[in-house]
Amino acid sequence: TGSALIGVGIGRHGSVQLFGDYTYFSSPGSCISGCSGRSYSVGLGVTYHLAQGIALDPWGSFGMAWRYTSIFAPLEANVTQGSSNIPSGTLFQQHFQGWDIARIAFGGDFYPVPFFALGPFVEADVGTNLARNFLFQDVQVTGTNGRLAFLDQHGLAPYAFFQIGVRLTF
Repeated sequence: TGSALIGVGIGRHGSVQLFGDYTYFSSPGSCISGCSGRSYSVGLGVTYHLAQGIALDPWGSFGMAWRYTSIFAPLEANVTQGSSNIPSGTLFQQHFQGWDIARIAFGGDFYPVPFFALGPFVEADVGTNLARNFLFQDVQVTGTNGRLAFLDQHGLAPYAFFQIGVRLTF
């Protein structure tokens, strides 16, 4: 997981920030081959710093973001799409797109020198997916050239990401 943000101060204690992050999910132990995932988000938020001019800077932030997630996994059951039957075990890619409705983080930065800080943080990103697309690779179906894609819409699908980490501030 990696993330970056840039902020512009609004008063002594607040800032408006533009942020983005990238997360890579490795293959779980139950997957035989080819499983992985990744997620990107870009958004806007505000941060409130509780202290001013001391070495310890506790802060809290709130924001919203657009999120795109892609997961490679094998089918657990047969799927029928039109006249095509795709057997279980076929590797497919799922694309999820939606909004982080609430991106809430708390942390504290310690400044050993005025231009560099290090500190722990905890973050929760709660949102909903608006669209889910499926792309099947290497499917032997007439007229698809080895690819079959369709949109699966089952309404809104909530999700949550939780992070605990260390933040570097310059």
